Amino acid sequence: MELINEVNKFNKTTPIFTNWITVRQAIEEMHNNSFPKWKEAEWAGFYLEYLYSSYIDKNHIQNIIEYLNNKSSLTRHLDFDLYFHNANFYGDLKSSSSSEKSTMLNDKSNILFELNSYGKLWYLIYEHDTVKDRDLDGHPFTKSRLEYIRLFEPNYKLGEDLSYYQRLKAKVKYCKMFIVEINKINYSSLLEEMTSNFHQPDGTTLRQPKLKFTKENIKNAIVYSYFPTN
Repeated sequence: MELINEVNKFNKTTPIFTNWITVRQAIEEMHNNSFPKWKEAEWAGFYLEYLYSSYIDKNHIQNIIEYLNNKSSLTRHLDFDLYFHNANFYGDLKSSSSSEKSTMLNDKSNILFELNSYGKLWYLIYEHDTVKDRDLDGHPFTKSRLEYIRLFEPNYKLGEDLSYYQRLKAKVKYCKMFIVEINKINYSSLLEEMTSNFHQPDGTTLRQPKLKFTKENIKNAIVYSYFPTN
């Protein structure tokens, strides 16, 4: 299948599994290549999106995989990263710590709409080992991230220098990847609602409930796996 072939080529040719990737390295590369989400605090997932969008553009495979960058679909706005044109269904990239037992997915309403309209949905899960900045003396990666962003936005998060250090990933190393297929047959047994009271980060506005799956329950839904040889 051409779609899995392209994912396999990405995994083998993109140096995502080679070394530890630091937050500073990732945001500098994204910024230097004009990726609009370069300064997001949850940088590992956006760096994965950046690598995919770069690979798609370089290899001119938009007819196979299109990176949506939050574009609206023809029918409604769906919060998925990828659209597989020839196969006619959507996919989403997820960067997940290898220590996490479950993976947060997309809005429940969008997942159900996509399944009803297209029949299946693929999640491309990239697992990584993780070092958190909260575990390092002086939180150097939080400081380095802010230092770089303020080269271009001097007033960025002034007075909040260490506000995100508890959650910031200092560096990650990707260790495996797999594709999970959600379809009309298996979704009810695989997907769980995270909450019906899901708030915005400021705590004021209710968001749509999101779904998740537990990793130990998805073995029969995996259609492709990749483990680096080095």
